[in-house]
Amino acid sequence: MSKGGVQKTSKVFLIIGMSMLLLYTVSLLIPTFWAIITSFKERLDFITNKFGLPKVWTFDNYINAFDLLQVTVYDSLGRKDVYLSRMFFNSVIYALGCGFAHTLAPCLVSYAVAKYKFKFSGFIYNFVIVAMLLPSVGTLASEISIVKGLGIYDTFFGMFIMRFSFLGSNFLIFYAAFKSISWEYAEAGLMDGASHFKIFTQIMLPLVKTTFGAIFLLSFITYWNEYTTPMVFLPSNPTVAYGLYCFRFSPKSAITAVPMQMTACLLVSFPIFVVFVIFKNKIMGNLTMGGLKG
Repeated sequence: MSKGGVQKTSKVFLIIGMSMLLLYTVSLLIPTFWAIITSFKERLDFITNKFGLPKVWTFDNYINAFDLLQVTVYDSLGRKDVYLSRMFFNSVIYALGCGFAHTLAPCLVSYAVAKYKFKFSGFIYNFVIVAMLLPSVGTLASEISIVKGLGIYDTFFGMFIMRFSFLGSNFLIFYAAFKSISWEYAEAGLMDGASHFKIFTQIMLPLVKTTFGAIFLLSFITYWNEYTTPMVFLPSNPTVAYGLYCFRFSPKSAITAVPMQMTACLLVSFPIFVVFVIFKNKIMGNLTMGGLKG
């Protein structure tokens, strides 16, 4: 094929790819725009005008959401109602703690495997690969039994312990990052009398702070949107995602209807939007970095 033919074919594929991305973007923007305008409608306005602009723009839904959006749970003291403000607080604790634990564990283990040659270093690396390939089915019942036996069920500390695992793709990302850093940095620290712990915390960890921050932010977003795990392991401490799910299928949703539901969705999404705007460069940037070879 001639050079002109190759360029023409590449241009066709580029146009097709860009058209598909444009359609995908539009498919996301349309429901988002509909949710925004619906959140400013009164209930009767929505019933008579589902897809048009509000006849009267009102912020009452955003004010009433903190009173109407609630979840009824049961703990050792009996029944209690958890409102939106408390669910936001629970989500912050849950997402920050689980995100940090889910980032720190692979960082520590990958550093040891990448920079220290010991008997089981190769086994740990291969074990992570195999664990990612093998499906994990039927473990929920055993996990519940273990956390209940340890006395950490329905506690945030228990969730942090469960998320402190080095298995997964985060291990491979940190492993590549530490592998690309020259050991001469550590040798210079050892010559100055630094301990291995000090070398890790003051030399190696700052060199991968961009990677650490990006993985932590992605983990935070993941756990903020997660609702199935809090429903199972934190039944009396609902997060906003958990509460939004229960609100959607509760009798109260029949009273507050769709405008209140859209308002709740936007309130839950707003913190993630702010996090993305502030840290978009870290999230969209590369997850790997290396040291300069001496």
